[in-house]
Amino acid sequence: MRFNNFVRKDVCGEVKTKYSTMVDLARNIKGGWEGWLQVQIYLRLNKDGEVGTQSFTREEYYPGLLTRSDFTFVPTNASNTKTWVELKVLRNEDADTAVKEFMEDITKITKNEVKNSIGSEDTLGAILVAPVKADDVINGLTSEFIDFERIYYFVVGDDISQPQKLSRSSTASGKAAVFYWTVK
Repeated sequence: MRFNNFVRKDVCGEVKTKYSTMVDLARNIKGGWEGWLQVQIYLRLNKDGEVGTQSFTREEYYPGLLTRSDFTFVPTNASNTKTWVELKVLRNEDADTAVKEFMEDITKITKNEVKNSIGSEDTLGAILVAPVKADDVINGLTSEFIDFERIYYFVVGDDISQPQKLSRSSTASGKAAVFYWTVK
């Protein structure tokens, strides 16, 4: 499973399905709902007719390092491929903190020691889910992050958009957005 497909089908699919709950959590919870979303993603991956997982692990250490990923999974249809995920969610309507934490995750996974620690068939990426204030996140990323053009995002409303490359003219038009950066 390639990272882009995972983000679109599973993460964006979950945002679309549970949108009103995520808006409530993003507006009212200062912390704690990132773990809830990880569990929801696990459940989505393992629904009847979906890819399924051989394993799903939260807070797994990168091989040989003292640094952990937010979660990993191995799909049942690709036992030699592990997906390593750094996940951030917008909390308490705080776009600035969400941008900062997403940028920290990107910095972490682009370090040679991290990206070289995982298997050659593995995938690695960072995700930021913004059910509200997605346009504020776009503004923060394009003004604070020098490599913002390597970030892609989906707009999630009644439908899920095609992946879009982040630019200074990007907009989520007041809808939810899921941002991601893929290392491999």
